[in-house]
Parts: sequence; structure tokens; C-alpha cells
Amino acid sequence: MNKDSIKIVWCLSVSELDFLSDYVLILKTEVENLYILAMKFTLKSFYYTVFLFFILVKMTAQPRAVSTYDSLIAESYQKDQQIRVEWDSLLANENRSNQELVDHFAKVEKIDLDNQRIVLPMLDQYIAQEIELTDASLAQLYYIIQHADGAIQSKYAPFITTLFDKELISNQEFAWFSDRLAVRKNKVQPYGFQIKSWAETAERFPYPISSQAEENCQRISLESSKAYLEDNFGGDYLPQYLTTGEFVVFGHVKGEQNNRVIVGEEMEEAVVNDKGFYVLKLKKKKGQEIRLCLKRGEETIDCKTILMDDKDWEEVDF
Repeated sequence: MNKDSIKIVWCLSVSELDFLSDYVLILKTEVENLYILAMKFTLKSFYYTVFLFFILVKMTAQPRAVSTYDSLIAESYQKDQQIRVEWDSLLANENRSNQELVDHFAKVEKIDLDNQRIVLPMLDQYIAQEIELTDASLAQLYYIIQHADGAIQSKYAPFITTLFDKELISNQEFAWFSDRLAVRKNKVQPYGFQIKSWAETAERFPYPISSQAEENCQRISLESSKAYLEDNFGGDYLPQYLTTGEFVVFGHVKGEQNNRVIVGEEMEEAVVNDKGFYVLKLKKKKGQEIRLCLKRGEETIDCKTILMDDKDWEEVDF
């Protein structure tokens, strides 16, 4: 600094010096405020960056988790379908033995149980809104439930209805499930698509069907099963259509079948055929029991008492 400068400074008045001092103080305060703001902005930007990072990680990880669930469900579905393709092929083979049918049926049951163990916990997570699944996976889960036992089917019945309402399964698939759930409870089929099969004798017989089945099919725009059943089942295996006041008993009798009949309490009779099969339609009673007897001529060989409860039919073997 030169002498002239010093002179200029010292020539300032006291008031001017006070003003300059205040101005410097204001500048200092503004600088400090700007520094604080800058620090706050930096911290906020840091926190925002961290937040975005975790969001991106979650968004990146979620599809992988969902993809894993979907792939496991798809794999179980493929096993479910493949074993049944093999079963149908075996049924169509006239040279197959009954033991082959029994052995293959055991394989079907094992695969069904394995599939349920794998995918049903995933379905529970989906219902609890803990994971997401694709529509394809939801549709495939239908078949795992369809091939489960009655307790599992009852548990997931609302889920199946939701699939139908969302058009993720067809009206035919919905009818298959509804019939199977009814069969599990010994109730008449509302639509008539479930068939009983005996691996040991290669027999097939439609489970008892509601007399309102055709109307039920019309309500969901589904073609009735009646024509198919009439074409494929006749004689002793004719479909049984039940009203609310009727009850059906069917089953097998072991041993020699000559002249054997099943007789109800009101002397209703059903002849036992050469494979031991019989079917008998009865009137429902006000009580809870029905007594059936196996006879040959006038000789009573065996009798059994059936508890009706809230059932529409019962399978009874002698």
C-alpha cells in the first residue's frame, strides 16, 4: 500500500468508518449464511443420493426375486402336466398292465405333493402382498391347487374364484375346479366333469352330478358335459344325476360275483357286474344312516351302515 492510499484511509470521517465497519460485518454475516446454506444443500443432496441408491437397488433386486418365484412355479407346472401326459398315454395303451397303472399313479401323487410343498408357500406370500407374480404364474398355480387334496382346495377356493373373475383361467377350468372341490366333500358336481378311475380294474365312472348341471354350465357360458358323458359312459357306468332328495352309493364287491346284489333298506337293488362294480340310487332319509346289504339270492353275505351327514353320495366297498 502506498502513502496516498494511507492518506485516503485516514481522511475518512468517523461516520464513514462506522458505515464501512457495519458493511464489513454484514458481508461477513452473509458469507456465513451462504456457507451454512451450501452445507445444508450438500447434506441434503447426499441424503437424497443415498435414498435414490437404495431405491434403485430395490428396483433392480425385485425383478430377480419375482423371476425366481415365477421360474419355480413354471417348473412345477411342467412336472404336473408331463406326468399326466404320460398317464393318459398309459391309459390309451391296451397292452399295459394294471400294475403299471398303480405304479404310475403313485408317481403322480408324489409329484403333486412335491409341487405343493414348493409353490404353495409362494402363493401364501402373494396373497399376503409380500411378493409379486406374473399372470402366467397365477394361471399355472391353478393346476397345482386343482391336483391337491380337499383341504388345500377349500383354502384356496377364493383365490381360484379371483382367477376366474380376472379371466386368468377359463370357464372350463373353473368348472373342473368347482366339480373337484364338490367331489372332495362328497357333494354332487355342479357341472359334471370329474371322473372316478380305478387303476386296478381300469374302470371309469362319473362322480354323481347335479340335476341342474346343464343350467349351471349355461350360466358361465360353458358347453354341457352331458353329450360327452352319454357317448362315453353307459350300462352299469351311466352318469347319475341327482336331485336334492336323492343319494347315490357305488363301489366294488370282492370275490365271485355270480348272482350278487346290493339291497337298500326299502328293497332297492343294484346288480354287481363281472368286475364287482355296482351303483345304487336311494332316497335321502330324515335320519343320518342308511343300511346296505350284499346278498346272493336269499342269503345275506354282509351289511354296512352308511352315515349320510351332509353328503350326496358315498363309495362303499364290500
